[in-house]
Amino acid sequence: MIYLLGTFWLSFAVTWLATPVASRLARRWGAVAVPRDRDMHVEPTPRWGGAAIALGTIVGTAVMISVGAAVQPGLYGWTPPVVGTIVGSVLIMLMGMADDRYDLRAIFQIGLLLVAGLVLIGFGVRVEGFTNPLVGLHHVYNPAAWVALSMPLGGLLTVMWVGAAAKTFDAMDGLDGLAAGIACIAGLTLACIAFCSNLKEGHELALMAMAGVGACAGFLPYNVTPARIFMSSSGGYFLGFWMATLSILGCFKIVAATSVLVSVLILGVPLTDYCFVLLRRFLQGAPLMGADRRHLHHRLLDRGLSRQQAVLVIYGWTAALCSLALVLMRLGQVQP
Repeated sequence: MIYLLGTFWLSFAVTWLATPVASRLARRWGAVAVPRDRDMHVEPTPRWGGAAIALGTIVGTAVMISVGAAVQPGLYGWTPPVVGTIVGSVLIMLMGMADDRYDLRAIFQIGLLLVAGLVLIGFGVRVEGFTNPLVGLHHVYNPAAWVALSMPLGGLLTVMWVGAAAKTFDAMDGLDGLAAGIACIAGLTLACIAFCSNLKEGHELALMAMAGVGACAGFLPYNVTPARIFMSSSGGYFLGFWMATLSILGCFKIVAATSVLVSVLILGVPLTDYCFVLLRRFLQGAPLMGADRRHLHHRLLDRGLSRQQAVLVIYGWTAALCSLALVLMRLGQVQP
């Protein structure tokens, strides 16, 4: 618990100090969000807040894992999955910064998301298996059998999962404080699951989750209404990638009959929102990767809620789904 608290406060401090620097750099390099018809802000606002979140998360993770490895080498260490998560997240954050500045075409974004997913696989992070509560455990990747088929399938699911999470978190950054708050709730849930598990890597995963929570908490003072800086794609992509990777390393290995369901519930609000947005765009013949006012927060605003009320409602739904995920985790937990 001392390590988790230390990680939280270190990540909080780094992000809190780095955010004003990111704001100045964004203005200098032209990474500024100019108000559009669908936007909620009325003044040009700097982006690249995600770079400060990423810095706080990575510094908190790196410092505390290094300290833990020196003091308690049996619980903490620089394992390949830890290194792969950091490398992939840095890559995806840089892609987000480029998108914030140059508005990259969708094909380039998808390609870079694919590369980041392949980086994870190269470091041994993949969906190794999931369970079907109706028929029992079904391994997607099993080194002892069906290697030719199962390895590509596990890799494909990994790339799809982290890519979808990155895009959905980016899409939720539409109201002040919304995406960062969702990430705090999801990160705390992942930390609880990892900390209470009997996985060998459980302490490392809990620490990494708390680093993300601390970084988002350090960013929120600058991002609540009226926001002085946005996390934008650099933050949305980074947080979605970070949380999805931790769910692969944790939830998919810890929970027996509900592994997929628990992971989906933790990221349920952004995932569900994005799926419904894509469905509505498809049915209405609109571009699938276009920008519009079909997202959940827009619909809540159209129903008369204020910005703060809409954010609190979505926080509540996220907390409810994460609470359900914790309950299902406790009901379905088995030895990994």
